[in-house]
Amino acid sequence: MRLHHVFHTVPAARVGELRHFYSELLGLPEIAKSSALRDMDVVWFAVGDDHLHFGLDDSWDRGHPAHHIALWYEDVRPVLDRLRAAGLEVNELASFPDYRYRRLYTDDPFGRRVELVTPLEESL
Repeated sequence: MRLHHVFHTVPAARVGELRHFYSELLGLPEIAKSSALRDMDVVWFAVGDDHLHFGLDDSWDRGHPAHHIALWYEDVRPVLDRLRAAGLEVNELASFPDYRYRRLYTDDPFGRRVELVTPLEESL
């Protein structure tokens, strides 16, 4: 079993910010949505074999502040460099030594937390 996709909504007028943050800063390639969704305003990104889907919806609500997306990076340093160069704050959370990973986070342009998970051994 594995995660297939996550779906969130964002304001339609801010789709450029969505693409900049997730594609250019986090390095997720934008992929074509299913042809079955041709009439829906959605943007899809690949996360390895999985997907991150965003509906463009002006009635969006980011939900609880602790809701988040977590992305695994074998080497998170280039991503951290891009985020910091864009003026975004990156914070470190408590590591999970029993699971051997370190957790950092930033917020996307919509106030949603994005957790960046990397091997505990990686020096930052």
